[in-house]
Formats: sequence, structure tokens, C-alpha cells
Amino acid sequence: MKKYLLFSRRVFLISSVIGILFCSSAYTQVCTGKNKNWNGAAWAPPGKPNLTDKVQINNPYDFDMYGSVQACTCEVGSQNLVITSGHYMEVENTITLTNGSTITVNHGGNLVQINPTATAPVATVKTETRPIPNHTWVHRSSPINNSTGDVFGLVPYGSYNYDSPQPSNQYRTGQIYVVEQAGTQKITDDSSLIPGKGFMLRTTGQRFLSSATVAGPNVNNTATSVRYLDFNGIVNNGTYTVPLHSDGTAGANMLYDIAGGDQNLIGNPYPSAIDIELFLSENTDIDGFIHYWTTPMIGNVWTAGYFNYPHSTSFATCNLLGGVTINGFSPKKYIAPGQGFSVYATCADCTGKNITFTNAMRVTTEPGGRCFAKKSNTEEAEKLWINLKDNSNELNSQILVGYVESSSLGYDRLYDAPVVNDESFKLYSVLDDRKLTIQGRGLFSKYDGIPLGFDGLNNDGVFEFSIDNLEGSNLEKESIILHDRKLDIKHNLTESKYYFTSDISSDESRFTITYKENSNEIENSTNNKVLTAIDDNFIVVKSNYEIDSVTLYDLSGRTIDVIKPQQNSYEIIKNINLNDSAYIVKIKTNHGTTTQQIINGK
Repeated sequence: MKKYLLFSRRVFLISSVIGILFCSSAYTQVCTGKNKNWNGAAWAPPGKPNLTDKVQINNPYDFDMYGSVQACTCEVGSQNLVITSGHYMEVENTITLTNGSTITVNHGGNLVQINPTATAPVATVKTETRPIPNHTWVHRSSPINNSTGDVFGLVPYGSYNYDSPQPSNQYRTGQIYVVEQAGTQKITDDSSLIPGKGFMLRTTGQRFLSSATVAGPNVNNTATSVRYLDFNGIVNNGTYTVPLHSDGTAGANMLYDIAGGDQNLIGNPYPSAIDIELFLSENTDIDGFIHYWTTPMIGNVWTAGYFNYPHSTSFATCNLLGGVTINGFSPKKYIAPGQGFSVYATCADCTGKNITFTNAMRVTTEPGGRCFAKKSNTEEAEKLWINLKDNSNELNSQILVGYVESSSLGYDRLYDAPVVNDESFKLYSVLDDRKLTIQGRGLFSKYDGIPLGFDGLNNDGVFEFSIDNLEGSNLEKESIILHDRKLDIKHNLTESKYYFTSDISSDESRFTITYKENSNEIENSTNNKVLTAIDDNFIVVKSNYEIDSVTLYDLSGRTIDVIKPQQNSYEIIKNINLNDSAYIVKIKTNHGTTTQQIINGK
């Protein structure tokens, strides 16, 4: 059964690449298996059907109770079939509905047809978002053939009155756009929704509360709710192409430009999930990653019609190395039905070039799980996720650095991904003149060093570096060292977060990630310890070596105090009045120097 499925899909994928128009010859409506009938409690003859069997469902079928269904052909009679989350119906050829039957694909379910020329059924495909704020954008794509703007049943938009209550679980008509090369175009009730093309739509509800509603300046309304959008009609099946655009002009399509290639808003055209790896491998005129639009939950204040900066970037990224989490959204390995996403053209002139979707990309897997990571033949991928946040926890940015044999120290299409070139708060790794949110660096070396940069920092905040997650046997046994070159501090992120301030908004030369501490630093072993603490306004430093001096700095690097013992000492205790904040302590002993960070009042 499994070999049969893989053979038919591979034949179609190859034929779509070389342009053979008679690819349907790999498929046939002739089913070589058994006739399987569902009697309401069991299959007759016994045993679950497979992709060679003719299937008839003329009695109620519960996917949660009896599981997913495979068939060569499937006929549904007098039933309302609901494919629930985590389950699928996979059919080699035609799905036929008789006697008023219906099919509903719930959010998290999949309806897959393998033969690209097989007749597709009418179905309702349900999509939903995670809880998101009011009056914000959602990216979607239609899984329905020849659908139009009236599919949405939208709430009338009216005027831009942010203080007027609106329904909280719908979208605004007049606020739906597709992105074209020349700019955005509104979708109306009679506008066609092209399979594979993404669109943006705005949620209803109050997003910003003005001084007429609450005292003080306009503030972000933190209320969130799940948004639902159902599509009904003949579901898409087969190959679809969308023109690829690149005009080298940032902002021409109301999205963001990266490295000279414009962002194209597209989307999954099927009532099933699609595999990111298969999609990126088929479409070689785009860079090797995708972007999901995510909605900032907090951190945006609306004043005089604009966001107050800084704000976190709104694009989560995924490629073959993995994904980065933005605004609480973690990219998935599979793109869900109805999900819109962005790709970037690499062709200088994309005239006549298309983005292609094929049935070979469709999967039965529930659209969940983290973005995958490749493994080499000899070594598991090593992955390190680093977070940068402000002290209010409203601004956050994440990067991924990974080690896998298929990548290199140069820019690799499927394993590196640049940051979005916007004005947001962001962390990135530096590769030559590129700012990367995901970077693959070949096989792991403990002598590696990764320069880090940041943008969008304000000069009156405290910021923190931390490890979000790490994977791989090498990284798990190494210390992750953050080198602050401005303060000449090497901090072990494996043990604790690192706090700092900055008097400039952008910097690419201050921080580096390494894995091997210098030999003149004191080892943190059982016999070689330096302990530092603050207790009731007393700073306490203890060492197994004679202490020569202790220097206390604030996060800007300003010296607060220098403490020198009057005689040989292994312990220093001094009363000192400090504000609630993080501080840096540099301890010099007769065996070397170490630097630690301490926190007062937290």
C-alpha cells in the first residue's frame, strides 16, 4: 500500500517538473482491491480499506472513533461526513456524494486526492486562527475552486471608528486585499479568489481604546479571540500556478523587501496540508524559506493613527533547518488548509515564471509539529534558539543557529533565511553583509563564533538574552557563551540570562556567541568556584583563590565600585546601596579573572 502511494505521487511530481501534459497516465480509475462497505460499526469485508479499494460509506462514520480512511474511490451516500482534527480521508481517484451527502473538513483535518485529474467533491473547509487581537490582519488562501468574495459572509465595515464596538469573531468587508505587483487590490463580493494566491483580511472589534474610552493616550486593547473562516464549494485538486513577481521595489506590494526580491503573498490551495520541503524543492525561483504573518499580542500603542515604535517583527520564518517563534507563533512543518504565507522571488526578471502547487506536496499529516530539521548521514542536526527581549517582555525576537552537513559557512538557499527589512525590534546573526534570522553553519565545531546584531532598541530599557531551546548532543554538553565586547564580558547563557542596556538602537559588533571560554578565565568546577550574591544590601564574593579585586558595573558599563581587600582574602563582604536591577561583577584573583552577573531586588 505504501509503495503504491509513493510511486503514484513521484510520477506526478517528475512529470510536473518536465512539463509532460499526459501525467494522468500514471493514474487510473480502475481499482484493483476489494469493494469495502461501512455498515455503521465495521467494514465489510473486515479490515480497513486501503488505496486500492473501492469504498462506500452509506452509514454514519465517526473519524474520532474509527480513524482515518483510505480508498481508491469513495462514494458517500445520505451522510454528513465530518473529517475531524487529527484525521484524514485520502482517496486515489474520485470522491462521489449522493442523496444529499456532505463533507466537512474541520480545522486540523485533511482531505487528500492523489490523482490530479480526478473529480473533486463539494465540501466545507473550516479554518481558524489562534486567539488574536481585534482589528488586525490575517493571511488566508482559498481551498475552494472558483470561489468569490461572497464566501466570507463578512460584517459590514463602515468607517474607521476605533471606538465603535464590532462583532468580535468575524472579519470586516471592504478590508480584504490580494497583493499584486502594482500594489494591493480589494476583494469584493464578486471578486474571484485564485487558487494558490494569498489574501489579507482584517478582523473586527476594537483594537485601540482612545482617551474617549479610557483615561490617557490611545492604548492597545489586549482582548483576543479565535477567528473562524469557512469555505464551501468544490475543493481544489490538481496543479495550480501563481505568477511570481519581483520588481526590486520595497513596499510596492504593501509588504517588505528582502535582499532585492519582493515578497509574494500566496497560500495553500488545497483542503489538506502541504509539505514545506516538497514545496520549496519544487519552486527554485524563490528563496528557500517561507514567512508566516503573526499578530503582535502586545507592545503596540496607537497614537495619532500610527504605531509607536519599537515593536516586534510580525513574520515567523521556517526553512529546512527549522523555524523561529515570533509573537507566540511557532511555524509548523506542514502548511494548513487555507493558510496564507509569503515567499521571496530570487529571479531578477520573473516574467513568465510561476509558483507551482501540485498534489505531490499534499500530506495526510495534521498541520502541527515544529518546523523539521534535516539530519546528515553521520550526525544529528545541532540547533540553538536565542531570544532577545525587553524588560517589559512586550518586545521579543528569536534567531536559530544550526549545524547540519547539508549547510555551509556561506549562504545556503534552504538553510539560511534573512530578517525582514522593517523598522521592528529584532535580533539577527551576521553573515558577511546579511542579517539572518536562521543560519546553518555546516557541521558543529566548538571553536565556532557567530556575530549577533540587533535593531530597534530604545535607549532607556533593559534587555535580556536567553536560550529558548537547544537540540543535539554536542550543544547539550557545551557551554553557550555570550561575549559582550563592549563590556569585555563572557557570560554563560547555559546557566542564566544576560541583561544589558544600549545607548544605540542598532549594533552588529557588540555580541558574539561562542562555545569555548578563554583559558585565563576561572573554570567553574567543584574545586574552582567563585560565588557572588547580594543579600540585604551586602555584596558577597567568595572564591577558592585569593581575591585581588572586585569591580561592580551597571549594565551600561559604568563603574559603580572597586573593592580591594586589605590583606589576602578569599571572601569579601561589603555594604552597598543598589537599585533594583542587574549588575556585572568582575572578580580578579591570583588564578585569573571571571565575570558574573547578579540581580538585585528580583
